[in-house]
Amino acid sequence: MILLDSAYSSIRENVLDFPAERGGALMGVRDRPIVSHFLFDETAASTAMTYTPSRELIETIKSVETAQELEFKGILHSHPPGIVSLSHGDEIAIQHFFELNPHKSEMYVPLAFSDRRSEARKSVGAQRPDDPTLEECLVGYRAVRTSRDQVGSGQSSRRYGFPPSFGSFRPRQFEVLEEPISILPVREGACLLSDALAGQSQTALVISQQLTQVRIDHVDLFGYSVVGHGFDVIYLVTGDYPVTGPVVLLTKDGSPSCQVPLYWHYLGSGTAHAIAIADVARAISDSLAGLSMPTRVDPKQGQRQPIAVTDGLR
Repeated sequence: MILLDSAYSSIRENVLDFPAERGGALMGVRDRPIVSHFLFDETAASTAMTYTPSRELIETIKSVETAQELEFKGILHSHPPGIVSLSHGDEIAIQHFFELNPHKSEMYVPLAFSDRRSEARKSVGAQRPDDPTLEECLVGYRAVRTSRDQVGSGQSSRRYGFPPSFGSFRPRQFEVLEEPISILPVREGACLLSDALAGQSQTALVISQQLTQVRIDHVDLFGYSVVGHGFDVIYLVTGDYPVTGPVVLLTKDGSPSCQVPLYWHYLGSGTAHAIAIADVARAISDSLAGLSMPTRVDPKQGQRQPIAVTDGLR
């Protein structure tokens, strides 16, 4: 499972910094093992030992799937330190989910450990969000359906239903597999780029939009739009980032986007990301200096036209 750093930040802020038995839904790109959003369950029926997703969360999942074209990936919740396996109650909830949703063959069910977060923060300081010490706060699991016997109706009104309480447990029709979790530092890259460009131009830049539904030549990319004074940068990465370099599209004064030629040199050390991004910022500055694009004005409104994106994006 690939977890975007923005989703991981939401998990840290809403789950890891609090006592156990908090959670929420994992959402991401359809048919891809990528989690781009975490929906915290603010109204969950939680106790000191149990977490039960709320009806409000179920409705939010449905609306997000429709409005943002994202897919439900699973449920994350926190356990007390030392309980690193799914509980008997967790397995009942998973069984119930598969019975209500016959169209789903698997779901992510990772565990978080709230008390470890503060310990990790003290020991590592402000290191990368995918630092190994911090990754100990999450343990990845994936529940996979093994049989379709006794599957429920899966009516739309009950989609993504979860048991209101834990009852008798029937022989389960699924298996739980360990699922490695990696953090994709997309927002970190956009922030580093914004800071580097701001330092070069002495002007502030704004990270304006997260991009999670971009595909070029059948490759999924994720990124952000970074807006500067008179130019816009679209910063996109693949699931192999930062080992592989980004795709950077540059628009100046509303003219059509062009791809910035890059030399990506990532060594993998603690400061390697920032160093590589600094090279990207210099390449963007060089491209801006070499561009001579007249500003295109909308004759009806007298304003610059929106950013033009290459035909390969959708």
